Amino acid sequence: MTESKTPSHQGEPAFVLDDFVKRAAQGTSERLEEAVRAARTAAARSKAACARHDEQRQDDSTPSTQTHTQAQAQAEGAAQQGGKAAQDAAALENAPGDRNPLRKLQHQVDRVRARVDRAMAQQQEERRLRREAREGGWEDDVKRTPPRVLARAMALLPFTPRSRSLQRRVAEAQAADEDDASPRRAATRRPPPPSDLSESKVAIVTTASLPWMTGTAVNPLLRTAFLARRGTKVSLVVPWLGRADQERVYPNALVFETPRAQEEWIRDWLARRVGFEADFNIHFYPGRYSKEYGSILADGDITSFIPEGSADVAVLEEPEHLNWYHHGERWTNRFSHVVGVMHTNYLEYARHEKGGRWKALSLRYINKWVCRSYCDKVIKLSDAVQPLPRSITTNVHGVCPHFLAIGDTCSKLAAGGGEEAYFKGAYFVGKALWSKGYRELLDLMHVQRQRDGAAFELDAFGGGEDKEAVAALAKERELDVRMLGPLDHAHERVHGYKVFVNPSESDVLCTCTAEALAMGKFAVLKDNPSNQFFKNFPNAYLYSTPEEFSSHVAHCLAAQPEPLQAEHRHMLTWEAATERFLEAAAPGHGDGRVAPDSLQPAHVRALDGAFAKAHWAMGCSERIRRAAGAMPNSSQLSVEQALDLGVALPEGPDAVVVRPE
Repeated sequence: MTESKTPSHQGEPAFVLDDFVKRAAQGTSERLEEAVRAARTAAARSKAACARHDEQRQDDSTPSTQTHTQAQAQAEGAAQQGGKAAQDAAALENAPGDRNPLRKLQHQVDRVRARVDRAMAQQQEERRLRREAREGGWEDDVKRTPPRVLARAMALLPFTPRSRSLQRRVAEAQAADEDDASPRRAATRRPPPPSDLSESKVAIVTTASLPWMTGTAVNPLLRTAFLARRGTKVSLVVPWLGRADQERVYPNALVFETPRAQEEWIRDWLARRVGFEADFNIHFYPGRYSKEYGSILADGDITSFIPEGSADVAVLEEPEHLNWYHHGERWTNRFSHVVGVMHTNYLEYARHEKGGRWKALSLRYINKWVCRSYCDKVIKLSDAVQPLPRSITTNVHGVCPHFLAIGDTCSKLAAGGGEEAYFKGAYFVGKALWSKGYRELLDLMHVQRQRDGAAFELDAFGGGEDKEAVAALAKERELDVRMLGPLDHAHERVHGYKVFVNPSESDVLCTCTAEALAMGKFAVLKDNPSNQFFKNFPNAYLYSTPEEFSSHVAHCLAAQPEPLQAEHRHMLTWEAATERFLEAAAPGHGDGRVAPDSLQPAHVRALDGAFAKAHWAMGCSERIRRAAGAMPNSSQLSVEQALDLGVALPEGPDAVVVRPE
């Protein structure tokens, strides 16, 4: 189904009927008039038939008794039919207005005619106003006038003299718009988006939290810290897990009894990693770990756990993930500007599952649906992510200063002739999941072994449900791959490795790749959109074929990395990443095709609202939610979660948990 597109001019109200609509309206009017005429003609024919039968009965005075009887019966039957038709016609003519179908049809005809006449008059008036604007030299003022104000000015046309200029009408409309403080309008009016995000109050909402060392936990935390360092009032909103999920997800048997204890751990880790104290708030929302997704899904309405007045801008880290099963207040109703940051290529993950082709196709449209419904703008870290409405592509991530300091130390050791700087070979860091690139890595090493008789040695750091399967396949192919379990990339055990290998095709932008380059290591990467940011780094080697992969790894193992240049070093810092983020997230900046939602025409915003209402309505059904993959009763808050988070307990089956102060 395609949408009909009508030409429009910048700054003009979009309520003029085009030729197609007018022809359709006129056709409807003609059909209604024809129906009225047909009904009246049927009544007239019934009356005429009755009269003819009366005349035949009077003229026929000599037939036989049987013939006379038959003719009399036919005439009486025709008379009854004619009389009934006449009564029906009279009833149609004389019926009250609310039950008269003919009058209803006529009223519809009149309404359609009136709408067409008003539209044509409106079009003529707009043409006259544009002509006045061109002759008066103030056409640019009309173009710059907001559509809502211009529409209100046009609505004043029937009540203002024609001698008044459009400038005066616009001024009157603007004043009326500012004075209109009715409760209904005040409740539905959305605040204007901020011109400078660094001076706004920002809430950064993400899908994971430390001590889970994953990109969606680390990068939002660092973004929060460096925004706070600039003076921005910022809050970090992270999931709180129950004890069982903490034991399943967090490394080294870390378990927190209260959100306060976890907050202290996060702040301590951050201070040691960045070297400064950041002033920001941390809020928790209830979540549960999903083994099927390998990630955390929210319970209840996340927006209810962000205190009122604490933020006017929301940054949704993984907006599709946060909103797949969101059932609460619409983000764009709560905040004046909503920005999504795409971290993960979930389509690639879906393709690795059973029925992956159809899952990926469905997920593609669902992601577009929720991003359009809940985001004013979407930032893609790379073009490895699917096309999305109102999106822009830029890398808004950096690396901790700690990694750059490690790189400086190793470079000094290597420059002094000390081989102890990089005394280990190749390694890989990533969750032990097939979708993270382990299968591609083993395939490449297997090809090298078959061709050269042996493959290079590799140490892999990462935990996950596929760890044993990866180790078994490596042993079956006689590859020297050691699965060493999860480890912080900045751990001293990693410092001595020289070559970071990452064949993953599911990454959007691999944080570990940036960290490895910051530590002065080589990086051998797949040549795909997710790695284009690193293409100009001298220590990054991109491959397209197994032969190139083997050649690059052999070269890197034999050579020494180049010291990180000042330009590339700055590109990796969080200071530069924060500048890129503020520029990309600001309202009014787009990819040249679509403006942010807050600047969209009214009909586009209305369509986005319809999508959001449809998504909310589907979320009302627990059966639909479960069929779509949601966890049981995920639209509600459990008693355990309410106690952990210190909010009021629900009372009754339909009770709602109150917002924390």
